[in-house]
Amino acid sequence: VDKGWSKVDYADENVMPQPRLAAAMCLVNDRPVLFGGWDPQTPGTGGVILDTLEEFDTKSTAWKANVIDARIPDGPTSRHVAVNLPDGTAMIHNHRCTDHVIIYSDSGFHKQSTTGPAPSSRGLHAATVAGNKAVIFGGAEQSGTMNNGVFVLDTSTWEWRQIQIDNSKCIPCPRAAPCLVTAADNCVLLFGGAEATSTGLNPRGDLWALHFDPDGGIGRWELLVDDKGGGGSVLEGCPPPRNAATLSEIEPSPTSTTAEAWGEDGEIRKSFVLQGGWHPFVRTYNDCFILSVSLKQ
Repeated sequence: VDKGWSKVDYADENVMPQPRLAAAMCLVNDRPVLFGGWDPQTPGTGGVILDTLEEFDTKSTAWKANVIDARIPDGPTSRHVAVNLPDGTAMIHNHRCTDHVIIYSDSGFHKQSTTGPAPSSRGLHAATVAGNKAVIFGGAEQSGTMNNGVFVLDTSTWEWRQIQIDNSKCIPCPRAAPCLVTAADNCVLLFGGAEATSTGLNPRGDLWALHFDPDGGIGRWELLVDDKGGGGSVLEGCPPPRNAATLSEIEPSPTSTTAEAWGEDGEIRKSFVLQGGWHPFVRTYNDCFILSVSLKQ
């Protein structure tokens, strides 16, 4: 990484999103758009959950006020996921999306009906897009029950399919607020999250690869880094266990050669940056780690 963090000096500080957490943000036609979230406001009040969207102009470094007169359908939302689809639109999935997903485009929001076995009502799940498939993992139901199921939504037919795991003895434990990123059209990477135990939330630091057939609905988990149960254990050279972090793909270095980016043997090489996260009720992290992976195609 050639540069560190730099604070954005807003062009107009009178036009800024209100404070929030548990929001979701993704690109819409290459423009960053922020959806919903929770503003705790005064302690003890419960705060307010938001149904608004905010768009950030990367050229002028300004937030745009009243981009369109639009509110997230069905009301305020937090602990949801948002991903950018291949056609430049955004897809939102929250606890209300049992028979539909929410699509946002330049013309506004609409509810897209779906078919097939959809994920149960949940929040704090993770999502990514692999090819034309939206992939969802894990999360927690409103009862607090966590799960480790994988669901794939075909964004051309809007049909859900649950991935059936071949090696059911080698599978991530149920968890909430993990990180999920795309390695290839048939492979996603899972890191961290928090599992529910008899003594409370236990953070995880394991790294998994899910190899799956997007059309056949069959998958196989591969454990890449074993965190020995997570919690307070830290493996040398690895991030301490955590949930609620961000993991984002970063471009290869401008000085990288084609062979370095792809590998002379046809391997796909990708890098991701991990930032922040939370060891429940123990510590909030502000560190950064770079994850580099090589995949044979």
